[in-house]
Amino acid sequence: MQIQVRILTPDCVFRNESVDELIMPTSTGQIGVLPNHAPIITALDIGILTVRKRSRWTSFAVIGGFALVQENEITILVNAAVSRSCVEAKEAEIDLEDATRRLNQVTCEKAKVDATFAFKRAFARYQVTKTKRSFPLFSAFENYVFLNQNMAKYLGPRLRVVRRLGELPAFTKKTSKRTTRPGQHGASRKKTTQFGYRLIEKQKLRFYYGVSEKQLILYVKRARRAEGSTGRILIQQLEIRLDNIIYRLGLAPTLPFARQLVNHGHFWVDNKRVTIPRFSCLPQQKITVNSIIGREVNKNLQNCTQKLPSHLSIHKEEPTAFVHKWAERHEIPINLNELLVIEYYSNRI
Repeated sequence: MQIQVRILTPDCVFRNESVDELIMPTSTGQIGVLPNHAPIITALDIGILTVRKRSRWTSFAVIGGFALVQENEITILVNAAVSRSCVEAKEAEIDLEDATRRLNQVTCEKAKVDATFAFKRAFARYQVTKTKRSFPLFSAFENYVFLNQNMAKYLGPRLRVVRRLGELPAFTKKTSKRTTRPGQHGASRKKTTQFGYRLIEKQKLRFYYGVSEKQLILYVKRARRAEGSTGRILIQQLEIRLDNIIYRLGLAPTLPFARQLVNHGHFWVDNKRVTIPRFSCLPQQKITVNSIIGREVNKNLQNCTQKLPSHLSIHKEEPTAFVHKWAERHEIPINLNELLVIEYYSNRI
């Protein structure tokens, strides 16, 4: 499924084509749009508009305007739009230097506003000349941050995370009496931006399943290569992780506890010991529990209150479990909009 994109300028129809994905600069940050997006109307800022058709990315410099996003159609009205082939790299670099010099020299407020807009226009044209055909994965700073985070082994206060992101039953069973956000200014009201909503949904997914940023990026890439709904496939891939299946079966009260049991080698998959929590269990596979932890497992099964999903079954007497099929999204008790997670990574992958 693709999106029909029409980019209109005062002079002509600049672009009219079907694409797989679109990233546009708005007044609140970049927004990624995929098929079946929720209808919105947003103001565009001066910057780079990027579209993806199959594996090829194409960028344009747009000078403000508005975007009307419908289910599978986007109409974009801009004051001006420039493609990469229409901009000379040397000329754009000279214009950027002139705009920077002018912005540093002006003192009048009105002249400063005009100089700021001129700088943004020149910088957008300069960015188009530097944009490569293959869209960059991360900047140097993002690579440093993502590769040095270890969220799979989060050891900090869990209630602070729950207060910030909402209820995460797989992360912790504890509840907080406070309803405000954590931190010194948590009680103050703060308007959440469009980027903020997407960031919160992404963080929910990471803390719920206990995966690192690097692992989640790999799952998103794999889901985008598969046929079907990217968000649904992403959730299904996370659901078939061995540690998550142990939690869904009720053999562990939380997902971190299930991960610890797997690390200690208490489970066999098709008569083979597995000590890797991220191990993906396929349909028709059998999971056997070590008899050493039988008492602990029976206690957890008695205290389990969650409903067993239809893609799993368990025989409590042995105990053994079976994976019958892929998980269904409506049976997964997680309050999350996975489409916002895909949109968050739309301009990063």
